[in-house]
Amino acid sequence: MGIGNDEAYCGIAWPPLSSVSLPADRVGYEAGALIDRLVRGSTVRAKPILLPPVGIETRQSTDVFATEDQLVAEVMAHIQRHATEGMDVQDILRELPVTRQTLQRRFKQVVGSSPYQEILRVRIEHVKAMLIQTAESLETIAAASGFNDTVRMKVIFKKVIGVPPGQFRKQHRRRPAEVVRA
Repeated sequence: MGIGNDEAYCGIAWPPLSSVSLPADRVGYEAGALIDRLVRGSTVRAKPILLPPVGIETRQSTDVFATEDQLVAEVMAHIQRHATEGMDVQDILRELPVTRQTLQRRFKQVVGSSPYQEILRVRIEHVKAMLIQTAESLETIAAASGFNDTVRMKVIFKKVIGVPPGQFRKQHRRRPAEVVRA
């Protein structure tokens, strides 16, 4: 697992390295504000400014869920591959010979959440990445992340992340030259 999500470094590793994405713009803003206060003669405390990471960019180095429960491992891999395609728990049940009750119980024991919650987690991580890395509309991001509609994506995103997608994008947006169309 790397830090900083430098695509060049993460991409040359084998397997490609997963990485923690940092709020680079926010770091720059806070550093600039601190320098401004110093230049103006203000006294600043030597207290660290702690900023939470943006998220994790998953690549092959962490694309495996380690568990002795083969069923749960298969479900996790299936969710990683298909969550953004609009899948649901019923799709998993069609793929694997297991009852819903057994799947829910074993998944909860091993992962600590339900298969549905894991599907939503993967989708929200995808939304976060697209908000930061692209200039795509919320409608496009919702569709690309497996949500049926934008309103549902916004509601779930705010509930999980604590801020609406638009606000999250403003807080974590890269400089315009770094934003690309997906």
